[in-house]
Amino acid sequence: MKTLIFYTTTHGCTEKCATMLQQQLDGNTELINIKKSKPDELKSYETIIIGGSIHAGQIQRKIKKFSQENLEILKTKKIGLLEF
Repeated sequence: MKTLIFYTTTHGCTEKCATMLQQQLDGNTELINIKKSKPDELKSYETIIIGGSIHAGQIQRKIKKFSQENLEILKTKKIGLLEF
């Protein structure tokens, strides 16, 4: 099972938690900070975990934009949310 954890972080907490989660998951798990790079091909992942912080009831703009741009692909995947 191939898993992707994509996230963005402001103060490092989400990155720390995403890394801890990656270490606990079995199999092939890739970790990508979308502020630094984008995943090459979302179709190749069975499970996708989305991570970001919540401020004023909203997830970070980069996460929201990336998710909206890839909504049709994300609808076909097992999705997990990692929010702080």
